[in-house]
Amino acid sequence: MTDSSLKAQAARDAQHRCARALFEQGRLGEAVAAYEALLAAHPEFGTAYFELAGILDQHLQRSDLALVQLARGLERAPADAGRFCNSIGVFKLRAGDLAAARTCFEGALLVDPMFADAHANLGLLYYNQNSMEAALEHYARAVELAPAVPQLLHNYTLVLSKAGKGDEAIRIGQRALKLDPQNATGWHNLGLAQRARGRLADALVALRKSVAIPGHSPVFHSDLLMISLYDSSLSQSKLVEAHRGWARCHAPARAFTFDARPPGRRLKIGYVSADLRRHPVGQFLAPVVEAHDRKRFEVFAYSSTAAEDSVTQHFVEHCDHFQRVSAQTDEQLAELIHRDGIDILFDLSGHTAHNRLITFAQKPAPIQVSWLGYPFTTGLTTIDYFISDGFETPAGFDRWFTEKLVRMPDGYVCVRPSREAPPVGPLPALSEPQFTFGCFNNLSKMTPEVVALWSEILNATEPSRLLLHTRELDDITTQASVREQFDRHGVASERLILIGGAPQDQLLARYGLVDLALDPFPYCGGLTTCEALWMGVPVVTLPAERFCGRHSLSHLHNVGLPQFAAGSKTAYRDIACAWRQDLTGLAALRSSLRAQMQSSALVDGVRFTRAFERELERMVVEQGI
Repeated sequence: MTDSSLKAQAARDAQHRCARALFEQGRLGEAVAAYEALLAAHPEFGTAYFELAGILDQHLQRSDLALVQLARGLERAPADAGRFCNSIGVFKLRAGDLAAARTCFEGALLVDPMFADAHANLGLLYYNQNSMEAALEHYARAVELAPAVPQLLHNYTLVLSKAGKGDEAIRIGQRALKLDPQNATGWHNLGLAQRARGRLADALVALRKSVAIPGHSPVFHSDLLMISLYDSSLSQSKLVEAHRGWARCHAPARAFTFDARPPGRRLKIGYVSADLRRHPVGQFLAPVVEAHDRKRFEVFAYSSTAAEDSVTQHFVEHCDHFQRVSAQTDEQLAELIHRDGIDILFDLSGHTAHNRLITFAQKPAPIQVSWLGYPFTTGLTTIDYFISDGFETPAGFDRWFTEKLVRMPDGYVCVRPSREAPPVGPLPALSEPQFTFGCFNNLSKMTPEVVALWSEILNATEPSRLLLHTRELDDITTQASVREQFDRHGVASERLILIGGAPQDQLLARYGLVDLALDPFPYCGGLTTCEALWMGVPVVTLPAERFCGRHSLSHLHNVGLPQFAAGSKTAYRDIACAWRQDLTGLAALRSSLRAQMQSSALVDGVRFTRAFERELERMVVEQGI
């Protein structure tokens, strides 16, 4: 290196140190100017582009300007082209531009096929698109290239779990935590993998550890609350206090004031959700949005839905305003909602994935309501109402909610049965040597108490068998675990039919193999129960003393089948055993159940929506807006 080049490098390094010192002192504006001057003098200095982009994005919330700097770096510092492509891809992924993100990550790998971060990011993209084979391929390669990087292992845990490789996911998660035991993300991802594997107690331990680590994400805390609902040992009072604790820990202050609503203007209602797709939330909301009285209501949807489908398109067509907001921060979304002048804002997620509770904590609308997405209180005092019914929340349940309960006259939801549903077939037991019980709920709901009671029923009704149908059963090790659980209660393996995930039409068709459905507890079925009833299969349920355990009770009453709701485990067993003996009665019910449901309040979208709208207008009067 010549003397002149050494002097130039020394000058560049001195400028770089000055720019970094300004940043470390918190003098962000001056730091940005110093970095810009540095790059004007040394445009090939790749490191400075990355550091400036980080300041603009993470500290000044100017991701647009950060992206400009990365693009300049890609053009002017070709030695770092792979890293620039990868970083630009991360920004594109955050913005929801999946095609551009994929191009960037693939470009990074063209420059450097051994670039572990690019493999991991491409794996994350495929993970979000539910392309699990490609996600596994790239994450496995990333971990092979960087086997001792905890963050890669933490994320690989999630990918393996979603791909149905439960035991390997848990093994990788535990390996990551040995490298980095105080990592909240690691404990969180391990907990989710254990939950997917049906290990509820272990999952709760791991998630509690994640939340105990300072600086944990609100998402981790929400996941703990959600999974806690499956734990029958937790009292209602403890659950309520846990949800209030989330608000104390994470909720920001209210940020908005409101002008009076102009006289005569339609009420503006906004629905906020990441599940406006083929999902229980989307399928329960679809008939309501379609039936809203547009003379009185202007309907806004704020969608963070990643994988859009035909149900999403239904909302695009039937909302006055459909806005995709996945790339917006909680604060930006709150500002947008406030600018739109929303009168009544609906949280359709609660503490489920991709929720926007931080937005709701800021109170961007004068009236805020929780409905559909979460079967318990949110814990937020800024959410005013919770939509329920008299079956879900009978008298005395009000004290378990920070929101005011609004009890709908029939059920708390209506449902549009799937157009993909095949005709109802004959009762299988009339032509089969065995009677078939079935459950299509996820395995997290199949607690040891549930396994014990179902085993008791199977042992009392031979010849009989149990069909379980859920995507977790794609994993062979999970199947083995389920068989072992029932074997401990004397139920032989051959009496279990275990089926993994399937497209909707195939899943519904498999109700043709089921004589009677058994509902889990304390977290029962919701849309699953509606689908069973539509396919002519009644559901035996044991209502719990919490909202998430009473969906089936509500649906059964609204369809006219209250006799399938048990008051105790003994009664649950007796109902199942009695119908096992009454094949003639069960066959008659099966043949008439779809018509009975079709004429019920459960599928009458217009009836439900008119009652729903009356409640909204009552809220407006009560809140004085």
